[in-house]
Amino acid sequence: MELGVFGLNAKAPLAPGHTARLARRAEELGYDSWWAGEHVVLPSPRTPG
Repeated sequence: MELGVFGLNAKAPLAPGHTARLARRAEELGYDSWWAGEHVVLPSPRTPG
């Protein structure tokens, strides 16, 4: 089984350097992949369904 991390682009966007540090840390912890959502704008508050 492979496990990955999904970095949600919500609230304040992360600077590229911060995102890279998170991805490297995930790799250090043994995760196999880092995913980022393509939707950078999410409804707030989130609606069910």
